[in-house]
Amino acid sequence: MKYKLSIINDPGMGGLRLYLTGEQAGSRYSAAPVDVVMELIKEPYVSLEPFMKFGYYESTNVLTAFSNGLIEAGFRDKVINHTPEIERLEKHLEDMRKIAFKKLGL
Repeated sequence: MKYKLSIINDPGMGGLRLYLTGEQAGSRYSAAPVDVVMELIKEPYVSLEPFMKFGYYESTNVLTAFSNGLIEAGFRDKVINHTPEIERLEKHLEDMRKIAFKKLGL
């Protein structure tokens, strides 16, 4: 099934609303509403029940839809920039090449 998460952030209409829909073989589906209620954990080592469960084969598709939906709605704390790290590695590799070529007499 192909999933899509739609996020509507509208404080005037009650805040944040999430819609999970799916399509398969020409049919459309919608996840049933879930009320998330926070409960006090009275025992320190109590076994908790998950508030959402997904099948093994569906979990990757659902989580990808969640990730895409969050990004599309602008919920991204920062853009990951690996450029400085890559530049440091490139300089390190260049230094290692110089050392290796010098030892090999090239």
